[in-house]
Amino acid sequence: MNKVLAYIGEGGAEYGETSGYSDELSDSQMQTSAQNIPLQISQIQSLKGELKKDLQTEIQAQIQTATAPLGNVTGYLTIGASVISVISILLLIIIKSTLQSKMNRIMTLFNSQRDELGKVTDELKAAKNEIKTLKNRLETVELKAADVIKTAEIRQQNYIAPPVQIPKKTSPEDKFKDFVSDFNALAGIRGNDQRKRRDDFLVKYKVKGFNCKNYNERMNNPSLEPEFETSTNAANCEYWAYEFSSNRFAVLPNVKSYNENYHVARAMGFVFNSNFEEGNYSNISIVNPAVFDGTLQLVEKGELVLSE
Repeated sequence: MNKVLAYIGEGGAEYGETSGYSDELSDSQMQTSAQNIPLQISQIQSLKGELKKDLQTEIQAQIQTATAPLGNVTGYLTIGASVISVISILLLIIIKSTLQSKMNRIMTLFNSQRDELGKVTDELKAAKNEIKTLKNRLETVELKAADVIKTAEIRQQNYIAPPVQIPKKTSPEDKFKDFVSDFNALAGIRGNDQRKRRDDFLVKYKVKGFNCKNYNERMNNPSLEPEFETSTNAANCEYWAYEFSSNRFAVLPNVKSYNENYHVARAMGFVFNSNFEEGNYSNISIVNPAVFDGTLQLVEKGELVLSE
């Protein structure tokens, strides 16, 4: 560039000297100028080549000068990129490890849930089988029930109802009729069998026992009105009583041998009408029992048939 400027300066000076800045040129001057034109053109072309090289060198130097700081920045950027790459790799490793741990937990939970699901599935299958079995049984029962209903309907169609029997009104005498009948049956039984039958009889009719309280006084004065008292030992009492109605008792004599002592002193002649005369009677048959109230007062005399 400096050479170009110098050449331009020289050329200008020469041109000035040659022309002398004169408006008029001599023929010799014009001839000399015409002869120098090719030389000047050659020099200009040569300078043009050098100028091109100088410009390229100058531009390359300027580029190197301008890009020198960029080299340091590129190094820093390279180091930074490397650090970032390492950090990224570490983060990826950590993330992968965390994800693997969570995945393991998820798989463990999944396997556990799968086992539970398997158990539930098995239970559902068992329940379905049981329901199916019950359904089959139910169908069998329904079929049997239908057969039973059909049979019952047929029987009902062919059923002839018996005539309605109106129960007879039970009188007080009817209530103690069995009591008297069972008592008379005991007379023909002897020994241990008689004792068992007697105990069964007492339990069956819930028999209460009582005795003549003033029998000693009546032995001396038979005209005394008899007094009676209850006893807890019904089996050994002189009188057996069965409550056949509220506050009414059917009364029977409990003696093995009927004699004057029972007839007079123990007041059996006062309680029962009988065919008694002097002597002992081993057989006693009840025609009608005597009737007492709850205070042991005679309400109605009974009737006995005595025989030896």
